[in-house]
Amino acid sequence: MKSIDQLLWENAAKYGEEAYLYEKVGDFYRAQSYAGFYRDVLRFARVLRKKGLEGKKIGIYSENSCLSMAADLAVLGYTGISVALSEYWDGKQLLEICGSLELDAILYAPGREDSLRLLRERFPSLCLLSLYELQRESMRLPEWKYAAAARRSFSGAKYEYAGLYNNTFPPGRWASQSENGCVKIVFSSGSTGEPKAVMLSLRNIFANQENTFQRAPIRHTDRAYLFLPLSHTFGEIGNFLYSLISGMKIALSSRKDRILSELAELHPTVLCAVPLVLERIYRISEETGKSISALLGGNIRFLFSGGAALRTEIRAAIKSERINLIEAYGLTETASIISLEYSYQSHDISSSGTVLENQSVRIAKPDSDGIGEICVKGDNVFIGYYGREDYYRSCFDRDGYFHTGDLGFLRGGKLYLKGRKTRMILRSNGQNIYPEELEQCLRQALSLDRAELSEEGGHIHARLYSGELPEDGLLERVNDILPKYAQIESVELLRKQDPRQWK
Repeated sequence: MKSIDQLLWENAAKYGEEAYLYEKVGDFYRAQSYAGFYRDVLRFARVLRKKGLEGKKIGIYSENSCLSMAADLAVLGYTGISVALSEYWDGKQLLEICGSLELDAILYAPGREDSLRLLRERFPSLCLLSLYELQRESMRLPEWKYAAAARRSFSGAKYEYAGLYNNTFPPGRWASQSENGCVKIVFSSGSTGEPKAVMLSLRNIFANQENTFQRAPIRHTDRAYLFLPLSHTFGEIGNFLYSLISGMKIALSSRKDRILSELAELHPTVLCAVPLVLERIYRISEETGKSISALLGGNIRFLFSGGAALRTEIRAAIKSERINLIEAYGLTETASIISLEYSYQSHDISSSGTVLENQSVRIAKPDSDGIGEICVKGDNVFIGYYGREDYYRSCFDRDGYFHTGDLGFLRGGKLYLKGRKTRMILRSNGQNIYPEELEQCLRQALSLDRAELSEEGGHIHARLYSGELPEDGLLERVNDILPKYAQIESVELLRKQDPRQWK
């Protein structure tokens, strides 16, 4: 397995000063080259090591940016453990996280000083360094030497690229982290309880690369539009880290309310999205008559959907335009991916993709329909929950399979999701009800913003979120839509509006 340093070096050798990352400054995108990005990563790593942070836990508290991406690789590739801190966390949440993880440092985006005030007071020894300070300190380092002794070339490189090491750190002495040790901590979504600190190794992170690119042969000429936060594995691994292998270029979203306008501006060929975004685009297409392909920029080669199930009618609409929609399923604990569909499977609008060949998946305690808990084993499965070793071990069975907590079934190598194990409702007649499936049905039939089904006092209660749905006769309308075995006894209509606006 290649190290982060090897991957960065090869890209710098192949593509040099060609643009790699695009970040909007004002109204225009500014490009950073492959070589320039590599230089920043090495310089940042050297600053962090000079501060005594080798082997330490270092949080990254920032929106997506070229600086935060370089800092992330400087930590997980050369220095210690990179801890993904959500840009949406406030001071109290950071205080709790910092205490539980015993962080040694936080690299933060400018403008977040107020959120860090509590940390400064509670943990005076904690190293707090803004990304701008990190950049300035890196530029004040002694002159880097471009000596022949510092030249290296790897297989596939078109030419040798001058290294950026000085005599203190000759090539190969400190460039690689262990493949099996923890280099990344990402917090799970908390769908099964409070968020947990998931520990990932380089082996975990890159275990799925071969089978991912078999399904989606992304290349150097592709350009992705990245709006997913890098504090989550779907954005971090699939969008960013795997670009080190494919050489794919990345354009960063400047703001969530500019997604549509920036897609039209950039015409990306790769987009990783979540169902919420694709549902919005589908709705706008229905309202305006503009094609989904045009709304996506008109140039998409690979459209990935993950994080939750995408409604079947939206999948059918996207595929009817011959867009290469690729459904993905995975967890933070499985380095983002368990199953991923092959390209151009136009007939499939219901599965969560084909299980990756480097993994073994089985269904635990299947019912008469073959539905049970999805269990997985492979090099992509995480190495621990920080500070919760007993709980980590309890998630595995005696054969070494990780129990995901998700329910589903296998058919012909394809994985079909039914919902969360903890959300399954067992009726008194023995009938299993999977709320996610029925909620999707209600959202589609009633054009809801959201639907939630839950068991309360032995009965099924529905909460429907809509700003336009009339209340009269609502219980009867809902039950006309739902199957007989899942009839609800009560319904609650909430006039909650989604604050996110699209342009």
